[in-house]
Amino acid sequence: MQLSHAVFSGVCLGSVALPLLSQLVLRCRREALFKLLCLRSNSRFIHTCSSSSSSSSRNTLIYLAGWSTSPPFTTNSSAPSVLSFLSNHFHLEPSRWTSTSPFTSATLFTRPLSSSSSSSSSGSSSGTSNGPHELLASKCRVLPFSLSREEADREWRRHHEGLFTSQPSSATTAKASLLPFWCIGTEAHLTLHSAQIGRDYIASRYNPMTRRYEPRWETMWHTVVPNWRYSRRWSTETEETQVYGGSKYRNDPALGRMRPGEYVRQAQTYSEYLRGSADKEQPDRMVPFRLGPAEAVEAARQAVRQSEHRNAEQQLLRTYGGDRVRLVSLDVQLAGLTATPVFSPVFVFKTRVRGTSMRTYVAGFRSGITSGPIFPNAVRVAATAAAVAPVALLATGVLGGFSWSASLLLGVCLPYLLAYGAARCDMAQVGTLLL
Repeated sequence: MQLSHAVFSGVCLGSVALPLLSQLVLRCRREALFKLLCLRSNSRFIHTCSSSSSSSSRNTLIYLAGWSTSPPFTTNSSAPSVLSFLSNHFHLEPSRWTSTSPFTSATLFTRPLSSSSSSSSSGSSSGTSNGPHELLASKCRVLPFSLSREEADREWRRHHEGLFTSQPSSATTAKASLLPFWCIGTEAHLTLHSAQIGRDYIASRYNPMTRRYEPRWETMWHTVVPNWRYSRRWSTETEETQVYGGSKYRNDPALGRMRPGEYVRQAQTYSEYLRGSADKEQPDRMVPFRLGPAEAVEAARQAVRQSEHRNAEQQLLRTYGGDRVRLVSLDVQLAGLTATPVFSPVFVFKTRVRGTSMRTYVAGFRSGITSGPIFPNAVRVAATAAAVAPVALLATGVLGGFSWSASLLLGVCLPYLLAYGAARCDMAQVGTLLL
Protein backbone atom coordinates (compact mmCIF):
# COMPACT_ATOMS: atom_id res chain seq x y z
CA MET A 1 0.00 0.00 0.00
CA GLN A 2 1.29 3.43 -0.94
CA LEU A 3 0.04 6.41 1.00
CA SER A 4 -0.15 9.87 -0.49
CA HIS A 5 2.29 11.66 1.78
CA ALA A 6 5.96 11.70 0.90
CA VAL A 7 8.76 10.51 3.17
CA PHE A 8 12.06 12.30 3.47
CA SER A 9 14.57 9.57 2.63
CA GLY A 10 18.31 9.43 2.28
CA VAL A 11 20.69 6.77 1.15
CA CYS A 12 23.73 6.58 3.36
CA LEU A 13 26.88 4.68 2.38
CA GLY A 14 27.16 3.07 5.79
CA SER A 15 28.46 6.38 7.10
CA VAL A 16 25.64 8.38 8.68
CA ALA A 17 23.54 6.93 11.50
CA LEU A 18 25.18 3.55 12.09
CA PRO A 19 28.64 4.82 13.10
CA LEU A 20 26.92 7.12 15.59
CA LEU A 21 25.00 4.24 17.15
CA SER A 22 28.19 2.18 17.16
CA GLN A 23 29.96 4.89 19.11
CA LEU A 24 27.04 5.05 21.55
CA VAL A 25 26.90 1.33 22.32
CA LEU A 26 30.48 0.15 21.87
CA ARG A 27 32.41 3.16 23.16
CA CYS A 28 29.78 4.89 25.33
CA ARG A 29 30.96 8.26 24.14
CA ARG A 30 29.18 11.25 25.61
CA GLU A 31 29.35 13.13 22.35
CA ALA A 32 27.52 10.35 20.52
CA LEU A 33 24.79 10.27 23.18
CA PHE A 34 24.39 14.04 22.93
CA LYS A 35 24.11 13.88 19.15
CA LEU A 36 21.63 11.01 19.33
CA LEU A 37 19.48 13.01 21.74
CA CYS A 38 19.65 15.95 19.35
CA LEU A 39 18.62 13.59 16.58
CA ARG A 40 15.60 12.34 18.58
CA SER A 41 14.63 15.89 19.61
CA ASN A 42 14.79 17.23 16.05
CA SER A 43 12.72 14.42 14.58
CA ARG A 44 9.32 13.24 15.62
CA PHE A 45 10.08 9.63 14.83
CA ILE A 46 12.35 7.45 12.70
CA HIS A 47 11.38 4.91 10.07
CA THR A 48 13.86 2.34 8.87
CA CYS A 49 13.55 -0.86 6.96
CA SER A 50 15.73 -3.85 6.20
CA SER A 51 18.23 -3.46 3.40
CA SER A 52 20.19 -6.49 2.29
CA SER A 53 23.37 -6.00 0.32
CA SER A 54 26.50 -7.90 -0.58
CA SER A 55 29.69 -7.76 1.46
CA SER A 56 31.11 -5.11 -0.86
CA SER A 57 28.02 -2.91 -0.83
CA ARG A 58 27.21 -1.29 2.49
CA ASN A 59 24.26 0.84 1.53
CA THR A 60 21.49 1.27 4.04
CA LEU A 61 18.16 2.87 3.26
CA ILE A 62 17.07 4.97 6.17
CA TYR A 63 13.77 6.79 6.26
CA LEU A 64 13.77 9.90 8.41
CA ALA A 65 10.30 11.33 8.88
CA GLY A 66 9.76 14.73 10.40
CA TRP A 67 13.18 16.22 9.59
CA SER A 68 13.24 19.71 8.13
CA THR A 69 17.03 19.88 7.94
CA SER A 70 19.81 17.42 7.32
CA PRO A 71 20.91 15.16 10.21
CA PRO A 72 23.16 17.13 12.58
CA PHE A 73 26.08 14.72 12.84
CA THR A 74 29.32 14.04 11.00
CA THR A 75 30.10 11.06 8.82
CA ASN A 76 32.72 8.34 8.99
CA SER A 77 33.98 5.88 6.43
CA SER A 78 33.47 2.74 8.48
CA ALA A 79 30.32 1.00 9.61
CA PRO A 80 31.03 -1.84 12.08
CA SER A 81 28.52 -4.14 13.73
CA VAL A 82 25.86 -2.28 15.67
CA LEU A 83 23.64 -3.00 18.64
CA SER A 84 20.54 -0.93 18.00
CA PHE A 85 18.75 0.28 21.05
CA LEU A 86 15.96 2.66 20.17
CA SER A 87 13.01 3.22 22.47
CA ASN A 88 9.80 2.84 20.55
CA HIS A 89 7.19 5.56 20.32
CA PHE A 90 4.50 3.46 22.01
CA HIS A 91 6.45 3.34 25.29
CA LEU A 92 6.41 -0.44 25.16
CA GLU A 93 9.38 -2.67 25.90
CA PRO A 94 12.18 -1.46 23.58
CA SER A 95 13.23 -3.90 20.89
CA ARG A 96 16.86 -4.92 20.38
CA TRP A 97 18.64 -6.32 17.38
CA THR A 98 22.19 -7.60 17.48
CA SER A 99 24.47 -8.22 14.53
CA THR A 100 27.29 -10.71 15.02
CA SER A 101 28.53 -10.60 11.43
CA PRO A 102 29.89 -7.76 9.29
CA PHE A 103 27.13 -5.33 8.40
CA THR A 104 25.01 -6.68 5.58
CA SER A 105 21.50 -5.90 6.75
CA ALA A 106 19.91 -4.10 9.67
CA THR A 107 16.47 -3.60 11.08
CA LEU A 108 16.27 -0.45 13.17
CA PHE A 109 12.81 0.80 13.97
CA THR A 110 10.79 2.82 16.41
CA ARG A 111 7.46 3.11 14.57
CA PRO A 112 6.01 0.60 12.16
CA LEU A 113 3.32 2.87 10.69
CA SER A 114 3.47 6.17 8.91
CA SER A 115 2.18 9.44 10.27
CA SER A 116 -0.02 12.10 8.79
CA SER A 117 3.01 13.73 7.21
CA SER A 118 4.80 10.60 6.00
CA SER A 119 4.13 7.11 4.75
CA SER A 120 5.97 3.82 4.92
CA SER A 121 5.77 1.56 1.89
CA SER A 122 8.44 -0.89 2.98
CA GLY A 123 8.53 -3.49 5.70
CA SER A 124 11.10 -5.73 7.25
CA SER A 125 12.20 -9.02 5.87
CA SER A 126 10.14 -12.05 6.71
CA GLY A 127 13.01 -13.63 8.52
CA THR A 128 13.17 -10.79 11.02
CA SER A 129 9.43 -10.54 11.61
CA ASN A 130 9.21 -14.23 12.41
CA GLY A 131 12.04 -14.07 14.94
CA PRO A 132 11.75 -13.60 18.70
CA HIS A 133 11.96 -9.82 18.33
CA GLU A 134 9.22 -9.26 15.79
CA LEU A 135 8.52 -5.83 14.40
CA LEU A 136 6.36 -3.49 16.39
CA ALA A 137 4.12 -3.28 13.35
CA SER A 138 2.92 -6.81 14.06
CA LYS A 139 1.56 -5.58 17.41
CA CYS A 140 -0.60 -2.95 15.71
CA ARG A 141 -4.04 -3.82 14.43
CA VAL A 142 -5.73 -2.10 11.51
CA LEU A 143 -9.46 -2.14 10.90
CA PRO A 144 -9.98 -2.17 7.12
CA PHE A 145 -12.35 0.13 5.26
CA SER A 146 -15.75 -1.37 4.50
CA LEU A 147 -17.24 1.81 2.98
CA SER A 148 -16.22 3.43 -0.28
CA ARG A 149 -15.89 7.16 -0.77
CA GLU A 150 -19.25 7.32 -2.56
CA GLU A 151 -20.97 5.56 0.34
CA ALA A 152 -19.25 7.85 2.83
CA ASP A 153 -20.42 10.89 0.86
CA ARG A 154 -24.00 9.62 1.03
CA GLU A 155 -23.66 9.13 4.79
CA TRP A 156 -22.37 12.69 5.10
CA ARG A 157 -25.34 14.07 3.17
CA ARG A 158 -27.74 12.01 5.28
CA HIS A 159 -26.12 13.42 8.43
CA HIS A 160 -26.89 17.01 7.36
CA GLU A 161 -30.41 16.32 6.09
CA GLY A 162 -33.28 17.32 8.35
CA LEU A 163 -36.26 19.58 8.84
CA PHE A 164 -34.28 22.39 10.48
CA THR A 165 -30.83 21.61 9.07
CA SER A 166 -29.12 22.29 5.77
CA GLN A 167 -26.03 21.07 3.99
CA PRO A 168 -22.95 23.31 4.03
CA SER A 169 -22.82 25.65 1.05
CA SER A 170 -19.04 26.07 1.13
CA ALA A 171 -16.57 23.61 -0.33
CA THR A 172 -16.03 20.40 1.61
CA THR A 173 -12.94 18.20 1.48
CA ALA A 174 -12.92 14.54 2.51
CA LYS A 175 -9.96 12.46 3.61
CA ALA A 176 -9.90 8.76 4.34
CA SER A 177 -7.91 8.50 7.55
CA LEU A 178 -6.72 5.80 9.90
CA LEU A 179 -7.13 7.14 13.44
CA PRO A 180 -5.24 5.56 16.36
CA PHE A 181 -7.04 4.10 19.36
CA TRP A 182 -5.74 2.31 22.42
CA CYS A 183 -8.04 -0.61 23.23
CA ILE A 184 -7.61 -1.36 26.93
CA GLY A 185 -8.66 -4.67 28.45
CA THR A 186 -8.79 -5.22 32.20
CA GLU A 187 -10.60 -6.91 35.06
CA ALA A 188 -12.05 -4.61 37.71
CA HIS A 189 -12.26 -5.82 41.31
CA LEU A 190 -14.70 -3.63 43.23
CA THR A 191 -15.66 -3.22 46.86
CA LEU A 192 -18.67 -1.09 47.75
CA HIS A 193 -18.19 -0.07 51.37
CA SER A 194 -20.96 2.40 52.17
CA ALA A 195 -23.33 4.99 50.76
CA GLN A 196 -26.19 7.26 51.73
CA ILE A 197 -29.68 6.58 50.42
CA GLY A 198 -32.22 9.40 50.30
CA ARG A 199 -36.01 9.27 50.18
CA ASP A 200 -38.05 12.27 49.06
CA TYR A 201 -41.18 13.26 50.99
CA ILE A 202 -43.47 16.27 51.30
CA ALA A 203 -43.14 18.24 54.51
CA SER A 204 -45.08 21.26 55.76
CA ARG A 205 -42.78 24.06 56.84
CA TYR A 206 -43.49 27.53 58.15
CA ASN A 207 -42.60 30.35 55.75
CA PRO A 208 -41.83 33.56 57.64
CA MET A 209 -42.26 35.61 54.46
CA THR A 210 -45.87 34.55 53.95
CA ARG A 211 -46.50 33.73 57.63
CA ARG A 212 -48.08 30.42 56.90
CA TYR A 213 -47.21 26.77 56.51
CA GLU A 214 -46.37 25.64 52.99
CA PRO A 215 -45.63 22.17 51.61
CA ARG A 216 -42.24 21.47 50.08
CA TRP A 217 -40.09 18.53 49.07
CA GLU A 218 -37.40 17.32 51.42
CA THR A 219 -35.01 14.36 51.43
CA MET A 220 -34.35 12.08 54.37
CA TRP A 221 -30.91 10.44 54.25
CA HIS A 222 -29.69 7.30 55.95
CA THR A 223 -26.41 5.40 55.67
CA VAL A 224 -26.15 1.84 54.39
CA VAL A 225 -23.14 -0.48 54.58
CA PRO A 226 -23.64 -3.18 51.93
CA ASN A 227 -19.95 -4.21 51.78
CA TRP A 228 -20.41 -5.75 48.34
CA ARG A 229 -17.46 -7.38 46.59
CA TYR A 230 -17.65 -8.28 42.92
CA SER A 231 -15.59 -8.31 39.73
CA ARG A 232 -16.30 -7.27 36.18
CA ARG A 233 -14.38 -7.93 32.99
CA TRP A 234 -13.79 -5.01 30.63
CA SER A 235 -12.72 -6.28 27.23
CA THR A 236 -10.99 -4.38 24.47
CA GLU A 237 -14.34 -4.25 22.64
CA THR A 238 -15.86 -1.95 25.26
CA GLU A 239 -16.14 1.64 24.05
CA GLU A 240 -15.46 3.09 27.51
CA THR A 241 -11.97 1.60 27.52
CA GLN A 242 -11.09 2.64 23.96
CA VAL A 243 -8.96 5.78 24.19
CA TYR A 244 -8.04 7.99 21.25
CA GLY A 245 -4.25 8.01 20.96
CA GLY A 246 -3.57 10.77 18.42
CA SER A 247 -2.98 14.48 18.88
CA LYS A 248 -4.95 15.57 15.82
CA TYR A 249 -8.66 16.15 16.56
CA ARG A 250 -8.09 15.24 20.23
CA ASN A 251 -10.14 18.16 21.54
CA ASP A 252 -13.09 17.41 19.27
CA PRO A 253 -15.87 15.80 21.37
CA ALA A 254 -17.50 14.42 18.22
CA LEU A 255 -14.61 11.98 17.82
CA GLY A 256 -15.93 9.83 20.66
CA ARG A 257 -18.47 8.17 18.37
CA MET A 258 -15.71 6.95 16.08
CA ARG A 259 -14.51 4.32 18.55
CA PRO A 260 -14.49 0.93 16.85
CA GLY A 261 -16.38 -0.78 19.69
CA GLU A 262 -17.11 -4.44 19.07
CA TYR A 263 -15.84 -4.12 15.49
CA VAL A 264 -12.31 -4.21 16.86
CA ARG A 265 -12.54 -7.99 16.61
CA GLN A 266 -12.38 -7.56 12.83
CA ALA A 267 -9.04 -5.75 13.05
CA GLN A 268 -6.13 -7.33 11.21
CA THR A 269 -2.41 -7.24 11.71
CA TYR A 270 -0.55 -4.68 9.68
CA SER A 271 0.90 -7.29 7.34
CA GLU A 272 -2.52 -8.87 6.74
CA TYR A 273 -3.98 -5.43 6.11
CA LEU A 274 -1.34 -4.69 3.48
CA ARG A 275 -1.99 -7.97 1.71
CA GLY A 276 -5.75 -7.52 1.63
CA SER A 277 -5.96 -3.78 0.98
CA ALA A 278 -5.80 -4.02 -2.80
CA ASP A 279 -9.59 -4.19 -3.17
CA LYS A 280 -10.31 -1.87 -0.21
CA GLU A 281 -10.46 1.89 0.07
CA GLN A 282 -6.97 3.33 0.32
CA PRO A 283 -6.38 5.80 3.19
CA ASP A 284 -5.08 9.27 2.48
CA ARG A 285 -3.22 9.50 5.76
CA MET A 286 -2.44 7.61 8.92
CA VAL A 287 -2.49 9.67 12.12
CA PRO A 288 0.37 8.59 14.43
CA PHE A 289 0.08 7.69 18.08
CA ARG A 290 0.95 10.59 20.36
CA LEU A 291 -0.53 9.15 23.58
CA GLY A 292 1.45 6.46 25.35
CA PRO A 293 -0.12 3.35 26.89
CA ALA A 294 0.46 4.68 30.42
CA GLU A 295 -1.71 7.75 29.72
CA ALA A 296 -4.25 5.59 27.89
CA VAL A 297 -4.49 3.20 30.85
CA GLU A 298 -5.02 6.13 33.21
CA ALA A 299 -7.81 7.50 31.00
CA ALA A 300 -9.39 4.04 30.84
CA ARG A 301 -9.08 3.75 34.62
CA GLN A 302 -11.04 6.97 35.08
CA ALA A 303 -13.68 5.82 32.58
CA VAL A 304 -14.06 2.46 34.33
CA ARG A 305 -14.34 4.12 37.71
CA GLN A 306 -17.02 6.55 36.52
CA SER A 307 -19.00 3.77 34.86
CA GLU A 308 -18.76 1.50 37.90
CA HIS A 309 -19.79 4.40 40.13
CA ARG A 310 -22.95 4.90 38.07
CA ASN A 311 -23.68 1.17 38.12
CA ALA A 312 -23.23 1.08 41.89
CA GLU A 313 -25.66 3.97 42.35
CA GLN A 314 -28.30 2.24 40.23
CA GLN A 315 -27.83 -1.03 42.09
CA LEU A 316 -28.17 0.72 45.44
CA LEU A 317 -31.40 2.40 44.36
CA ARG A 318 -32.83 -0.90 43.14
CA THR A 319 -31.81 -2.74 46.30
CA TYR A 320 -32.84 -0.21 48.95
CA GLY A 321 -35.66 1.49 47.04
CA GLY A 322 -34.51 5.06 47.54
CA ASP A 323 -34.89 8.13 45.35
CA ARG A 324 -31.36 9.52 45.59
CA VAL A 325 -27.90 8.29 46.47
CA ARG A 326 -24.75 10.12 47.50
CA LEU A 327 -21.37 9.64 49.20
CA VAL A 328 -20.70 6.29 47.56
CA SER A 329 -17.49 4.73 48.93
CA LEU A 330 -16.29 2.49 46.11
CA ASP A 331 -12.86 0.88 45.85
CA VAL A 332 -11.79 -0.03 42.30
CA GLN A 333 -8.73 -2.18 41.59
CA LEU A 334 -7.73 -3.03 38.02
CA ALA A 335 -5.81 -6.21 37.20
CA GLY A 336 -4.64 -7.88 34.01
CA LEU A 337 -4.26 -4.68 32.02
CA THR A 338 -3.64 -5.06 28.29
CA ALA A 339 -3.21 -2.27 25.72
CA THR A 340 -3.69 -2.98 22.02
CA PRO A 341 -3.00 -0.26 19.42
CA VAL A 342 -5.71 -0.27 16.75
CA PHE A 343 -6.14 2.01 13.74
CA SER A 344 -9.79 2.74 12.97
CA PRO A 345 -10.90 3.87 9.47
CA VAL A 346 -12.70 7.22 9.45
CA PHE A 347 -13.70 9.61 6.67
CA VAL A 348 -13.10 13.20 7.80
CA PHE A 349 -15.16 15.85 5.97
CA LYS A 350 -13.87 19.38 6.54
CA THR A 351 -15.87 22.53 5.84
CA ARG A 352 -14.90 26.11 6.61
CA VAL A 353 -17.75 28.27 7.89
CA ARG A 354 -16.92 31.92 8.61
CA GLY A 355 -13.26 31.05 9.08
CA THR A 356 -13.96 28.13 11.41
CA SER A 357 -13.18 24.54 10.45
CA MET A 358 -16.20 22.29 10.90
CA ARG A 359 -15.51 18.55 10.73
CA THR A 360 -17.94 15.73 10.17
CA TYR A 361 -16.77 12.18 10.87
CA VAL A 362 -18.10 9.15 9.04
CA ALA A 363 -17.07 5.73 10.30
CA GLY A 364 -15.39 3.66 7.62
CA PHE A 365 -15.88 0.27 9.29
CA ARG A 366 -19.70 0.28 9.12
CA SER A 367 -22.52 2.40 7.75
CA GLY A 368 -24.82 4.58 9.80
CA ILE A 369 -22.25 6.01 12.25
CA THR A 370 -21.69 9.74 11.80
CA SER A 371 -20.68 12.49 14.17
CA GLY A 372 -20.13 16.22 14.06
CA PRO A 373 -22.01 19.53 14.20
CA ILE A 374 -25.00 20.19 11.99
CA PHE A 375 -25.87 23.43 10.22
CA PRO A 376 -29.28 24.98 10.97
CA ASN A 377 -31.54 26.13 8.16
CA ALA A 378 -32.04 29.79 9.00
CA VAL A 379 -35.21 30.24 6.92
CA ARG A 380 -37.03 27.26 8.42
CA VAL A 381 -35.97 28.14 11.95
CA ALA A 382 -37.19 31.72 11.51
CA ALA A 383 -40.48 30.62 9.95
CA THR A 384 -41.15 28.25 12.84
CA ALA A 385 -40.40 31.00 15.36
CA ALA A 386 -42.73 33.39 13.52
CA ALA A 387 -45.53 30.82 13.64
CA VAL A 388 -45.11 29.80 17.27
CA ALA A 389 -44.37 33.20 18.84
CA PRO A 390 -47.78 34.87 18.32
CA VAL A 391 -49.60 31.84 19.68
CA ALA A 392 -47.45 31.89 22.81
CA LEU A 393 -47.84 35.64 23.23
CA LEU A 394 -51.62 35.49 22.81
CA ALA A 395 -51.87 32.61 25.27
CA THR A 396 -50.00 34.59 27.92
CA GLY A 397 -51.96 37.78 27.25
CA VAL A 398 -48.94 39.87 26.33
CA LEU A 399 -50.49 41.13 23.10
CA GLY A 400 -53.82 41.97 24.69
CA GLY A 401 -53.27 45.72 24.93
CA PHE A 402 -51.55 46.28 21.57
CA SER A 403 -53.03 47.22 18.22
CA TRP A 404 -53.07 44.82 15.25
CA SER A 405 -50.05 46.46 13.64
CA ALA A 406 -48.03 46.37 16.86
CA SER A 407 -49.10 42.79 17.52
CA LEU A 408 -48.02 41.78 14.02
CA LEU A 409 -44.67 43.48 14.50
CA LEU A 410 -43.98 42.04 17.95
CA GLY A 411 -45.56 38.64 17.46
CA VAL A 412 -44.43 37.71 13.93
CA CYS A 413 -41.80 40.00 12.42
CA LEU A 414 -39.58 40.40 15.46
CA PRO A 415 -39.40 36.65 16.30
CA TYR A 416 -38.68 35.90 12.62
CA LEU A 417 -35.80 38.37 12.48
CA LEU A 418 -34.36 37.26 15.81
CA ALA A 419 -34.50 33.57 14.94
CA TYR A 420 -33.04 34.15 11.48
CA GLY A 421 -30.19 36.25 12.87
CA ALA A 422 -29.40 33.74 15.60
CA ALA A 423 -29.32 30.87 13.11
CA ARG A 424 -27.12 32.74 10.65
CA CYS A 425 -24.75 34.53 12.98
CA ASP A 426 -23.39 31.59 15.00
CA MET A 427 -23.94 28.36 13.10
CA ALA A 428 -21.13 26.58 14.86
CA GLN A 429 -22.52 26.96 18.37
CA VAL A 430 -26.12 26.35 17.35
CA GLY A 431 -25.11 23.24 15.42
CA THR A 432 -23.21 21.88 18.41
CA LEU A 433 -26.19 22.46 20.68
CA LEU A 434 -28.49 20.60 18.30
CA LEU A 435 -26.39 17.40 18.50
